[in-house]
Amino acid sequence: MKYHTPGDVAAMGIETADPRVIRLNNLKVMPDEAYFAVKTISELGRARGWNGMPELLPGINFVIGLPGETRETFKLNIEFLRRLLNDDVWVRRVNIRQVLVLPPTPLWNQAEDIRQLLRSIGSTF
Repeated sequence: MKYHTPGDVAAMGIETADPRVIRLNNLKVMPDEAYFAVKTISELGRARGWNGMPELLPGINFVIGLPGETRETFKLNIEFLRRLLNDDVWVRRVNIRQVLVLPPTPLWNQAEDIRQLLRSIGSTF
C-alpha cells in the first residue's frame, strides 16, 4: 500500500459464483477462493489513509450471459454478495457486465443461446 493513493480499487474478476458455470467456461476461481481473496484485501485495505478513505478495497466484477447460466446462477451471485455483507467485508464497487460475443471467439457459436438467456433476464444484446 506504500505506492498508491488511499481509495484505490483492487479489481477482481470473479465473473460468477456458480461452480457449474465456472467449470463450463474454464474460469479460474471458485466462490470460496474468491471470498477468501476479497475478505483478505478488505481486512488489510480498510485501514484509513491520509485522506480518510480506506487504503485499498476490492472491486468485484460479475459477467452475465456466460454459457450455462440459469436463474440459479443469479441466486448464487446474490448469496455471494450477501455473505460479504453479513460478514462485514468491505468492497469499493460491484460491476455487473454483459458478456461480449465477438467473432471468431468460441462464444460466437453460442451467440443465439446467449441472446435468449439475456432476453429472459431482461438484458439487451
